[in-house]
Amino acid sequence: MLSTLLSVLLIAYLPGAMVFRYPCARRERRVVLPAEERVFWYVVISLVISSVTALGLAAIGEYRFFLLLLINGILCAVLGIVGRSQLRLPSEIQRIGWTAIVPAVIAAVSLWLVFSVPPAEYLMGGKDPGTYMNEGIQIAQRGTLTIREPIVASLPVEFRSLFFPESDDPTYYSNRFMGFFLLEPDSGHVVGQFPHLYPVWIAIGYGINGLSGARYIIGVWAVLGVLAVYFAGVWLLGRPAAMLGALLLCVHVGQVWYGRYPNAEILLQVFLFAGLLAFSRASVDDDRFFAPVAAMLATIGFFTHITGVFAIVALATASVLGTLDGRKPQAAFLVPLVVGTSVALLYYATILAPYLALPLGLFRYLPGHPAAPFVLALLAATSVLWLAKRQRARIFLKRLLPGTFVTALLGLATYAYFFRTPGPGLAEHDAEALRLFTNLYLSPIGLIAALTGLVVVVRRTFWPGLAYMLILGISSCFFFYKMRVIPEHFWALRRFIPVILPCALLMIGVAATLPSSTHMWARLHRPARVLIYGVGILVFITVGRQYVSSTQAIVNHVEYAGLIGHLEKLASRFDDADLVLFESRQSSDMHVMALPLSYTYARNTLVMATAEPEKQLFGKFLRWAKGRYQRVFFVGGGGTEIVSMSMRVLPVAGERFQVPEYEQAFRAYPTQVRSKEFDFGIYELRAERVESDGFDLDVGAMDDLFVRRVHAKEHHAGSELTFRWTRDVSMVSLLGVNEDHHSLTLWVSDGGRPETLPPVRAELYLEDRWLGTLIATANLEPHHFDIPIELAQVLESRDEAGLLRIESSTWNPHEVLGVPDDRNLGLMLDRVRIE
Repeated sequence: MLSTLLSVLLIAYLPGAMVFRYPCARRERRVVLPAEERVFWYVVISLVISSVTALGLAAIGEYRFFLLLLINGILCAVLGIVGRSQLRLPSEIQRIGWTAIVPAVIAAVSLWLVFSVPPAEYLMGGKDPGTYMNEGIQIAQRGTLTIREPIVASLPVEFRSLFFPESDDPTYYSNRFMGFFLLEPDSGHVVGQFPHLYPVWIAIGYGINGLSGARYIIGVWAVLGVLAVYFAGVWLLGRPAAMLGALLLCVHVGQVWYGRYPNAEILLQVFLFAGLLAFSRASVDDDRFFAPVAAMLATIGFFTHITGVFAIVALATASVLGTLDGRKPQAAFLVPLVVGTSVALLYYATILAPYLALPLGLFRYLPGHPAAPFVLALLAATSVLWLAKRQRARIFLKRLLPGTFVTALLGLATYAYFFRTPGPGLAEHDAEALRLFTNLYLSPIGLIAALTGLVVVVRRTFWPGLAYMLILGISSCFFFYKMRVIPEHFWALRRFIPVILPCALLMIGVAATLPSSTHMWARLHRPARVLIYGVGILVFITVGRQYVSSTQAIVNHVEYAGLIGHLEKLASRFDDADLVLFESRQSSDMHVMALPLSYTYARNTLVMATAEPEKQLFGKFLRWAKGRYQRVFFVGGGGTEIVSMSMRVLPVAGERFQVPEYEQAFRAYPTQVRSKEFDFGIYELRAERVESDGFDLDVGAMDDLFVRRVHAKEHHAGSELTFRWTRDVSMVSLLGVNEDHHSLTLWVSDGGRPETLPPVRAELYLEDRWLGTLIATANLEPHHFDIPIELAQVLESRDEAGLLRIESSTWNPHEVLGVPDDRNLGLMLDRVRIE
């Protein structure tokens, strides 16, 4: 416990506290800040230092948790030795007062909502959260941003197509897993898809408390995000509006959900709002200490998510446009910003080249030369600096820009909400981006209040809050133009977490405290002011109740609860000397288990590239693997065609479990918890000849390698009967067909098909040769078919399995009976036998 506390202090408090207290850059200006904001800066600056240190160590392949602690400890020691007694703050500093109660309450509410239940157990692959988690755990275990995989490097060239089909993208060779790029197959060089700052913090959490620490770290950042929004809001809007906006953010379903769900946007929220506050302290309050802090926060955000570049653009633009308001650009801000941005661009161009390929591709579609936007930006900046020196032009622009800005945003919001429709090149969910965000996560009343608050803020503090206005405008125009993410689950909401949602809620706070937000209300009589206050508070209560109601549904929900236990059980079945093959994405979702099995639990795993690999090549691979690995296993849920007479399949275990998963609602608000099911078998594969002595497959048991295009395994209640439902076309791989064994028997029934429907009729084909027709009844009965001798001889002479195709009529229980089951069901297939 003591070592954990010391680790947290060295990572998240002491370095920042000592840097903040160090007697430099006119310390007397910053030490008079409220005590609660000073503590906030202690933490934020510490996080920046730890981020840069850990990211730098990982970039050179030397990250170790103890080394991070050692470097931070040395920094604190040096500052302590050099600063000595001067690190003590002067007596005239502001002590902790009543104002500290507000952020304390906000932090307490956020902590309770975020940590009331454990965070998501999202270790599996397939989507961004699992990629982030496994990237971070790999950094913790290997100490590098990129991964060198011996299992990939050792794979002979001739077998690569089985697992790593070459891509058309010149920046990478193939996918290793979803979200991981195989850059060089000869060396096994792999890199995760996403920027590494959040994975670095996952690694830090892993160092503090193992896998639990890696999961809980996102919640810590979510609480810091709310506090960053509050302190930035206090500077721009005043304490009442900031308090109400931050409280709304605390209870909003988006903040709570993403406080438990692995994502980089929450970190970006902290860096953006802390950066806005630091920039304002530096440029408006003329506190030079915060200039490099603002630059570092902006560039660190770029290492968190590529949209962090918006903060760099917004702050750089604000620095230039600020000259119209009489503020000079600060070298202490611009130099670190340029250096940090250059390092970030180098990082993206080298380590994350595959990830950068898509954003760079957007420039190809812009008219003119790709460098034209940068040239225009430079010309615009030069023009502004020139005009700022001419008094009449400066006064004219200073009056013009606030009205132009707010009119443009209001006009775009009106168009996007009322008139924007899909068309060529514009998807329906992109055309509805503002409507979706408003109706699902903000509310129409909230949108009106936010726009009202925006008008007030622009009228009152446009020029001091120029950076706030710019980043809100840039983010809104970008994401409401195209969300660049499918709006399902709470997936689209993450686009609005860093900037748009917090700013909207702060603006609602302004609208709720309207009389204190502008001086024009001083001319109103007291009853009028009370009435306006009452309307504002009513709006706050209305939207707040809606947000609380939405959040209540997820307060006790843990996404994928229990998944880690199942992963640990699966990993325990294999040794370090074993090789585990997973079926491809074409067959089932089992490939998502391969990622954590490899990158979290250090097992040798490969994922099949297709559901129908070349049989002879796979057999050759199996013989190669036999000499290199102790055992070779296959994990799948049905759909991979690899069985043959030269491969013995030994069933090991069958597993079936469910984990809670929130509803995948498309363009609609998710409202219920459902279950994600995993149903798979584990088989040992041996490069041994199978005797031709017939075939007997118990469908619904350990059948995964023999059936394709069928529904999940089922077990009949009250008996040992196992079965699967066929689809309109289903396949079964048959072994052991020869001259002596050429009688095919299928045990089937119609599974209780409604009497109002015609009987289920199925046509059977073996190797495209018609065998006959069967009509199933309500009783489970055998149906016999003779395989022609000449066809049996052909199958006996070859190594591959025979392909039995079942084409049957289907019915849909949801359409016929109105029940939730919307599968198209054919036959209830229980057993297939060759005699």
